[in-house]
This record gives sequence, structure tokens and C-alpha cells, in this order.
Amino acid sequence: MTSVTGASSGFGRLLTEIILAKGEIALATARRPEALQDLVPQYPMEQLLVVKLDVTKPAEISSAFAAAKEAFGRIDVVVNNAAFAALEKWKLGPADLHPLNPSLIFTRVSGYGQTGPWSSRPGYASVCEAESGFRYVNGTPDPHTGGLLGPPIRPNLSLGDSVAGLHAAFGTVGVGVACAEGEGGAGSAGRADGRC
Repeated sequence: MTSVTGASSGFGRLLTEIILAKGEIALATARRPEALQDLVPQYPMEQLLVVKLDVTKPAEISSAFAAAKEAFGRIDVVVNNAAFAALEKWKLGPADLHPLNPSLIFTRVSGYGQTGPWSSRPGYASVCEAESGFRYVNGTPDPHTGGLLGPPIRPNLSLGDSVAGLHAAFGTVGVGVACAEGEGGAGSAGRADGRC
């Protein structure tokens, strides 16, 4: 069972849809759960649980985890798409959850990682695309200068969300495979951490 925070849009929504399409079980949490109501009739309640969750409200975090445990028995993977260290503030980070489920895989998706001077900044895909230079090289070429005619153009796909999701998925699967193969100990791949 996978728990996804921020499942109403962007990366969180995409990940939730992929999990469900693969036949896996998902706890989809969002500040606006009504944004997920189109998924509810498509999947049985044994596969999808939608829960209101504002990660700035500790009671809602506890309620979401309790609802998942009651509905599914346990949580195997947590995908944290919330703000930096939000879950740790309420004792729901990896160190707090691993004693409850030692094989829990905890995946974080952030723009700037969990440590370092920018770790507390939110990681919006468009900002990360601009900082990487990706936005700078997209647009209508100016044949006279070799630069762009006008400002950069936002592409029709969210490359930042897609790349973040791809790396988060690789990290999560990598830790899961290491655990399944009995490598034991603690594993880390990208932003996914797990103990086997």
C-alpha cells in the first residue's frame, strides 16, 4: 500500500494514477480531496482511499495514517510530496514510522533535497526548470541573433514533475528490490530510504 501526499495535482496526482493503473493500493491525500473524486468511481474502496490532509495540521496527518492502517492493515511506501521536514515536525518522519513498520520505504520528492542551504525552499517544477536553464533554451529562435524572439516559452509538459517522479520511482523500486533480495540493513537510492 502506498501513501501519496499532495495527490490532487501535479506529481502527486500522476503518481496516484500510475499506482492505481498498476492494480496497487493507494492512500491518496490532498488538501482538496474533491479534486480526486473523479478517481473514486473508477476503483474499488479496497484499492483507493481518499483522505483530506493538510500537512500543516498534525491531527489530519495522524488521522490519515490511522485511516490507512484501518483500511489496509499497513503502509508499505510513503511518498512525501509535502514541504521540507513537515512530517518530522509531528513525529511522522522515517525515524518515527520505521519502528511501526521496519520495512517501510519512505520516498521524498523535493526541489532541493533534505539538507543544505536551500532545503527549506519549495520545489515548484517551473522554478526548477528555470534554474536549470531548461526554460532559457526553449522558445522561438531569432534567426538574426541566435537567441530567442521574446521570452522563453513554457513547454506543454511539466518536465520538472516528470523527472522528479521518475527519479523518485527509480529510488523507491531500487530500495524495494534490495529489500526483496534480502540485502538487509538500510538502503538509500535517490530520495528513497528504506530498511529491510
